[in-house]
Parts: sequence; structure tokens; C-alpha cells
Amino acid sequence: MPRWRAFPGRDAFWCMLSAARPFIMRCLLALLVVQCGITGAYHEMDCLPVDLADFETGADGWSAYTNQTGSDFSWRRGSGATPTMSTGPNNDHTYQNSSGHYLYMQENDGAVGQVAGVVSPLVTIPDTFHEDCYMNFYYSMQGVDVGSLNVFTRDVNSTTNSNSSWSRQGNQCTSTGWAFARAKLHRGTSSQFTVHIEATAKTVAASRPGDIAIDDVAIFCCSGCPSTYRLSLATFASGLDGYTQQSTDDFDWTRDKDGTTSIGTGPSYDHTVGYSGCSYVDAGYYMYIETTLTSAGETATLVSPPLTPPAYPSSVCFVSFWYNMVGRSTGKLEISTHLTSSLSDTQARFCRNGPQHTSQNFWQRGLFWIQANGSEFQVNVTGSVGSPSFGDIAVDDIDISCCRESCHHFNRLTFECDHDGFFGYTGIAGWQYVVVTDHTTGRSTGRALQSQAPETTSVQKTLPGANLSGQKCDVSFYLWVLAALDGVLTASVTTGNNTQETPIYKLQKSSIVPGWFQQTFQFKIPANVTNFTLTLKSNTGQWTTIYLDDMDITCCPPVTTTISPTTLAASTTTPTTIPTTTPTTTPTTT
Repeated sequence: MPRWRAFPGRDAFWCMLSAARPFIMRCLLALLVVQCGITGAYHEMDCLPVDLADFETGADGWSAYTNQTGSDFSWRRGSGATPTMSTGPNNDHTYQNSSGHYLYMQENDGAVGQVAGVVSPLVTIPDTFHEDCYMNFYYSMQGVDVGSLNVFTRDVNSTTNSNSSWSRQGNQCTSTGWAFARAKLHRGTSSQFTVHIEATAKTVAASRPGDIAIDDVAIFCCSGCPSTYRLSLATFASGLDGYTQQSTDDFDWTRDKDGTTSIGTGPSYDHTVGYSGCSYVDAGYYMYIETTLTSAGETATLVSPPLTPPAYPSSVCFVSFWYNMVGRSTGKLEISTHLTSSLSDTQARFCRNGPQHTSQNFWQRGLFWIQANGSEFQVNVTGSVGSPSFGDIAVDDIDISCCRESCHHFNRLTFECDHDGFFGYTGIAGWQYVVVTDHTTGRSTGRALQSQAPETTSVQKTLPGANLSGQKCDVSFYLWVLAALDGVLTASVTTGNNTQETPIYKLQKSSIVPGWFQQTFQFKIPANVTNFTLTLKSNTGQWTTIYLDDMDITCCPPVTTTISPTTLAASTTTPTTIPTTTPTTTPTTT
């Protein structure tokens, strides 16, 4: 199944991997990426991924081909280190461990000057996307005698490659790391094309190591959307980019490059530039908290400059950033927002607790969005020290942009910061806010809501909107249920000042599967109503346990266009989750 479909008659797309499929405007592709479960590393501002390949479940539609001279040999799919010593990567790039996979050219497979070629699935550019197409990927070229790596494109009806879009030759690395590359694809006039990657074997006859590998390939085309408005982009390359250190916190963030002062924590390089060519010569900067001389619980806060959203009739702003949290006792990262005129309005939007990965240089993408109302606001980035104080936290590439959007996107409820506005979560026996191996992070330091009681228990959340009158709302969330019982969970809604609950959902026994599973439902808001209250009830009748996590709520105006979506060519591979992080038995609570 394609990951998304174009919405005819409206400049929008649908995520097809979720039963709840609110359409998403082209100018808000960040939400499409999140709702379709696409790995964050693939996302580019205002660009639609049209082919994604991490090679974890196979070749992802990429295939070998015979090059134009008629002589070729094949790429291999590998994991861990390549068979040849002193060349090739030690691990894949996706997971940075031996369980992940990548494609590589084994230098002993080809004679001098021979080419191993691999071609992408057919790429189709959406009609409304008239800007350039690019390919992001990671490569490894190291060894005494490394050949060359080239990227070409070929129009659908052509038999020859275009001019080279990207090329490297010889040893590009002095260690076993991966280097990042971004190639602008030189395509013809056709809206359909393929990408060809060619690796040329060693340049001399002597058998000396020189393997070439690729991983995490993303082909995307950009929209040139005129209504996306960037408020701030902080790469910290030349300073703090308008951010300031809060004066009332305990210590300050530090701008750094080339690695933090602590061993075994903090990144060795930034996210903007990365490990380019496996060299730190042109290393970029990031911000981090150094926890060595601090005490548990102390905090450091960066504050963005005041940001004014564009005066669109309806708009949403999203904050995208990259973070690194590695260390045995890493504390907490919290991103919050507040109106410039009122610090008391501060709301936590994104949180992560404890170490989020075992690889020291693993940058992860964070994203949240807020409904803009035209008021000036600021973003706060707070790092808290863990116990004991060993675990640096770093952030980079903080991008804050707004876009015109008619739908009302409530921020995803991950419960990582707190109970996310659900009240009654402990007031009625049974619902609790717990530390658990959750769906959001897949780690034992995650958070979720839990119901564990024999009697009926409920949890509620009231959601306001500027104008929700007549809108249809899509709700998606994840459950972990230990006992397969009909009606173990139900949902109802009340709108406006109406106190009567309207049933809208009942969990069926046939839907319950081991582990985390997704559930969805819809409801419509009556006319002249600007808010609604969502109530979830656990109706077990006997002892069982229910975990709730990652709830998305989107309300959209009615659409008069006849719905007959056209399929957009895209990767059909189901998103891969990191091995060992998703539990297969009861989540471990703390």
C-alpha cells in the first residue's frame, strides 16, 4: 500500500497507513511525515518523500541492472562489518548496530574498472511539485584502493543516464563512520524517472581493500510552497541565532563542536554538517548541557527570540529540531512555549526522559505543532540533570515555521511531559500516569496512561478550538491491553455546554493483538460549538491492565469534493521499528 495519496481538487495529501486519514495540506508536510510513520531523518521542509530505502526488510524496491558498457557485478545487502578487513562500515547507519542492514559493493567481486549498478523504483513527481528533486543518503568509502561512486538519473522513456548528479572517488574516510551526501538530481522533462547509483571497482590490479556502501536513501521533491513562513532557524553555526540563556535557571547551555568534554556521552559532531567525509575539519556547532559539575535536578534553559506568526485566517506553526540524549543517567529534555506577554501561559510541548539511544552520535528528530492565533510567542529549550549527573543533552537545527491550514491539528498526546491535560487520571481509582516501555520511545523510560482496576474508570480531556463548528474530527491512538475482552475500553464525547455523552467508540475483542496496536474513530462537532470533551472509560468488570499512548486528534471542515483519491507513486515498505526497543510482553512499569 502506498504511504500517501493525493487529494484531487485540493492541494493536499492523505496518509494511507492509518485508518484515521485526515487530509494534510501540501504546505504542512511535516505532519504527513509524522502521521505516515516515516522516519524523521527523511523529512525536508516543504518536500515530499517519493522513495525511502533503509534496506532493513530487503532491497526496498531497488534492483541491480546492467550498466551501459555491458559489464557489471552486483551489490550485496549486508549487516555488521563487511567481510573484507580494513574497509567498509562496521555497522549500518539506520540503527548503528549489527542488526541493521545496508547495501555494499564488495571490491573483490569486480575486476578493475568494472561497475556495480543499482536502480531505484520508478519515481513519480506530483503534478503540483514543480521545484527540484534531491536525494539524501549515507555512504562509506574507505580503504587503500577505493574506486568511485556516482549518482545518475534516467527519464522513464530514456535508455541513457543523465549527467552525473553527484560523484566521489578514492578514500573518503579514515575511520569506519558514515558520511552524509545530498545530491540535486539532474532529471529531464518527464515527471517519472529512476535514480541509478554506480560503484566502480578498484583502480589497480593489486588486491587491496576498497568496499563502498550506501544506506538510508531518501528521494524527495520540493513544492516551492509560497505560504510556508519560516520564523526562525537556529543551526548555531555563527552564534546563538537569536536564542538567549535564561537568567533564572541554574546554569547555561554551551555552544560546542567536535565533542563534549565528558566520555561516553554527548555527540562528537553536530547534526547540520554531520560527520562529513569522516572528518571534523568542517565540523558544525550544536548546543549542549555539560552535566559533570552540576547537581541532579538542576536545569538550563535556552529561550528563542519573540516570534510572530503570519496573519493567516487559519494557520499552524510547527517546531522541528534534533536532539542527542546518550548516557547512563541522562536527565530530561523539555521543549515548551509561552506567549511573550505571559510566562504563566507556559505549556510543555515535547519531553524525553532518560537516555534515548546507546550510540553516542545518534541524533533524533523531534517535532511538535501549535495552532497559531497571531499572538507573539517564544520557545523554551530546557535540559535537566539526571541522577547521578552523567548524561549530556544536545540540540541542533531548531526550525520554527508556520503554514496556512484549514484543519485544527491538536498536538500529539505522548504523555512524556505529564498527563497532557487529561483530568481524572488519578482522581478515579484505576487511571495512572506511569513510567513504562511506551509506544512513543520504545524505551523503559517512556510514559503512558494506565488503567488497572476491576470497576469502571474514566479519564477526560477538554479540547478548545477557535472555530470547530461543523467539523469532522479524526482520533488515532495506541493501546496495550493484557486481557482480550469485548468493551474493555469505550469512548464518548460531549460538545459545547451539552452534558450528555455521545458514545463514539468501543474496543472489540477481535481488534486486540499482543503489544501496541492502533485504534481510530471519528465524530462530528455540531454547528456553533467551539470545544468538546473526550472521555475514555475502562469497563473491564474484572482485573486487567490497559495502556494508552500517542493520541492524535485532527478536526477539519467538511469537504464538498467527491473523494476519489489518486495513488501517488511512493515506497510501499512498511516503516521499520528499531529492533529490541518494542516489547513483546507486558510493558515494564517503574
